[in-house]
Amino acid sequence: MDPTSPLSSDPEEPADVISAVPAAASGATAARPPRAERRLRRKLRDDEALIAWGRAWLSRDGKLHGLLAARTLDFVVLTADNLLVFSTGFFSRRPRRRVYQMPLDRLFAEERKASRGRCLAIWTKGRRPLLLQMRSTHRNEDVADRILRRVAESEAQMKLQLQAPADEE
Repeated sequence: MDPTSPLSSDPEEPADVISAVPAAASGATAARPPRAERRLRRKLRDDEALIAWGRAWLSRDGKLHGLLAARTLDFVVLTADNLLVFSTGFFSRRPRRRVYQMPLDRLFAEERKASRGRCLAIWTKGRRPLLLQMRSTHRNEDVADRILRRVAESEAQMKLQLQAPADEE
């Protein structure tokens, strides 16, 4: 084989020769996050760090929520302190603007039965639940598990705080 060819396997090949192997096949782009994740990170504030994100259909719980809800996949983002939802652009299907933000320590959540994927009901005191209907993907499973775990931890902390004043008396 010609030593100047980019397909050369010569060990003394110059380092500046571009390889003919595509970057995706070589695994060079494996560490680069998806385009949607990079866009979500840019939309977060400086003090917010993205922990997990996924996509879900959102609707308020009600009699006809399955029929009347908007049928676009919105972006659900979990940070250390907040649960955020970013709307999806109509034509571009990219994250556009923040439409929901709630501190995790004020949030309640439960999993509901779903015919496909997962369905989480999320609410705060005095509000109707917001339903997150997610497809069965690894990313969505991770987000749902993290939300449920974090909410369970904050509920346990609230119970301990309520019991502490009663114990002092």
